[in-house]
Parts: sequence; C-alpha cells; structure tokens
Amino acid sequence: MARTLRIARKLFESTWLGLQQRSQGAQETACVWLGNQDGEREIATEVIFLDDLPGTIGRRLQHRTSREAVRILIDRARELGLTIVGDVHTHPGLWVDLSEVDRAHPIEYRIGLLALVFPAFAKGPPRLDGVGVHEYLGSGDWKTFEGEDVASRLVLEEDGS
Repeated sequence: MARTLRIARKLFESTWLGLQQRSQGAQETACVWLGNQDGEREIATEVIFLDDLPGTIGRRLQHRTSREAVRILIDRARELGLTIVGDVHTHPGLWVDLSEVDRAHPIEYRIGLLALVFPAFAKGPPRLDGVGVHEYLGSGDWKTFEGEDVASRLVLEEDGS
C-alpha cells in the first residue's frame, strides 16, 4: 500500500512562494521536500530549493540539476537524518503531467516517491487544486492522481496537526 505524504500547509505555501520567486514567471524551477517515513505515511518537514545549489539551470521549458547539486542535496538530507519525500517542480502553463524527461529523470528512483508539478510557474496564490501529483512505480512507470484521488496520496495539514 502506498504511503500518504503529509505536509503542513505553511510548508506547502512557502514552497509555492519560493518556486514562484525563483521562476520569476519565466523559467522552470524545482525543489525537494525532505522528511520522515512513519508507518504508512511520510511527513515533509524541510524544503531544499535546487535552484539555490551550484550548477542548476532553469529555462522556460527545462530544468536541469547538476550532479554537484544532487550530491549537496543528499549530503544535507543525511546530515538532517531525513529522506526525500517529494520531488517538486513548475511548468509554464496549466499542463501538470510529467514530460518524458521528467519521467526518465526523477530526483530519486524510489518506488512510491511523489513528483508534484505546480502550474504556471507557481504564479498566483498557493493552492493544491491544479497541482499534478504523480507516484513513481519503478521501471520508469508512473501513476497520476487526479481529482479526489489526490487526497489519497497528499494531505495538507494545518500547523500543529
């Protein structure tokens, strides 16, 4: 059974606004949620913006994370005793599916990892409605969650929940 990813609304909103700021309305940008696994759920507790790490390149229709940036990210996660629980990036329009490049190159090849796509370079106020939610199944396969099914994999919690 797939784990549910839980994230505090405040962390979700700061992620959205951080991606919005870094995209400047003109380029793809990305981050990773770090957190813990607890039974049948994962809890996101930290966000690392990949665009703040060396060698990361964002363009209108592409985002590339350098090997050095990935190494720094993994080292940071180990220092904190956390794992990658979410791979998050933006797309320019309202299309929030995964591109072929996205499907082939997640930040981590872990079965159950969620990849989220925020629409329109995360313009506007933070909202879960319209976000693409995809789960890595292994061997390059993904499952997309839509509508009410999103809540079975991603739960926004009020602070202190």
